[in-house]
Amino acid sequence: MKTKIISFSLLLFLIFPLTKAQQWEFVGLDSMLIRQLYVFSDTIYAGTAVRNGFNINAGLYFSKDNGLSWIQLDNTLGNGSITDIEFSYGNRDTFYLVKGESPYSMGGKLFKTIDGGTSWQIIAGLKDKYINWFEISNFDRNELYALERIGFPAGQLESLYRSTNAGITWEEIGSFPSDSHGNNVSVALDLLNDSTLYAAVGTALLGDYFYKSANKGESWIYISEPPGIASDMFTDDYQADRIYLNMVYASFNGGYNWIEIDSGFVQDTYYLSFYQDIKTTNLLYTLRTDGLYFSDRSSFFWIRMEGSEVLPLAYGIGGFTTSDRGLMKNIVIARNSNKIYVGTGYGIYKRDYVSEVINSKRETVDNFNLGQNYPNPFNPSTQIRYSVVKDGLVSLKVYDVLGREIATLVNEQQQPGSYEIKWDASDISSGIYFYQFKTKDYVDTKKMILLK
Repeated sequence: MKTKIISFSLLLFLIFPLTKAQQWEFVGLDSMLIRQLYVFSDTIYAGTAVRNGFNINAGLYFSKDNGLSWIQLDNTLGNGSITDIEFSYGNRDTFYLVKGESPYSMGGKLFKTIDGGTSWQIIAGLKDKYINWFEISNFDRNELYALERIGFPAGQLESLYRSTNAGITWEEIGSFPSDSHGNNVSVALDLLNDSTLYAAVGTALLGDYFYKSANKGESWIYISEPPGIASDMFTDDYQADRIYLNMVYASFNGGYNWIEIDSGFVQDTYYLSFYQDIKTTNLLYTLRTDGLYFSDRSSFFWIRMEGSEVLPLAYGIGGFTTSDRGLMKNIVIARNSNKIYVGTGYGIYKRDYVSEVINSKRETVDNFNLGQNYPNPFNPSTQIRYSVVKDGLVSLKVYDVLGREIATLVNEQQQPGSYEIKWDASDISSGIYFYQFKTKDYVDTKKMILLK
């Protein structure tokens, strides 16, 4: 693959007031709109779009030196923007890419690489589809979901597809209402239940609808009319049946009822993207046109991170538009460096996450709980979540099918709160294992599968 190394200037960074700008460090790609952002130690992947007339290719960019230099990984696929990147669990060389045909597109073709972007193959079963959303199941890396967008003069139609064999074959699983002006569909996979999907459908004339499937999309039931068109929808990593729409509305009971969760936002500003951190701060984050906000999961009072109001986030020439909503995953917290990274309308910025975020790390919990590990099956590592109600000795151990202890993950005094632990099973053979969470007052055991 022919690669091109590009250096980007700091011109836009110099526009910021010094006292504000010095809190954020420019990372790179200042002439690009950053839709997708992934950070692994000093390695950064950025899915970009270009709409400001610069003579720079939109596409997937890669830096292995924390932004000092950049390589375009998908230049053999043309000068098209990126609307989605999804990594296969436990394998950074294998990931999927939705690549458009123009520097600023709302969807494109679905590609896959198994060698870190050196070569690409189009997903044959969807090669004639225009994909604008893609997701891998949290429980099975071979289970894929894709949303097709079909544009026509009066609007658009969208169809949902599923593959259970890593993209070899696909079936349509969503049949949603539309009118003469089409529909807008947002889909979310339940992060705690492998069979549950949600879909929010907005139509121009018939209204808005919210649906649930309890069998991976084979059938759907009508739940409610959501309070507005959902350009972006997410489920919660910790609490079942909790759903977020544009980080303005939430449902705590699977979509039957909705409440506003927008306290703290500045009026006349707009939603851009969402991120829930489950490894470092345990908080929710949302990017808006006036900055980066954070909140815990209980109060939903949003606080704007100091200095983020000067980042280039507002709608305007060359930057974001309303069409980018629902296409962006551009907020990341890197655990190794304690930095938060943000993709903006003009490049990537980072800073230390502030002390008040660290102090808000533990959320109030009402019950002991042991979550299902994810991903599951896994190779070679998996995450396990659990909740502690009161101070005490906590034990989390792994056993094989014969009851032999394989690993001790936790054995210490812990305070009330939600926790997460990673188990790296690189030296363990494939098979079925059990993990047991134990306190003085509570014991629970769950099964997991290591598949190498």
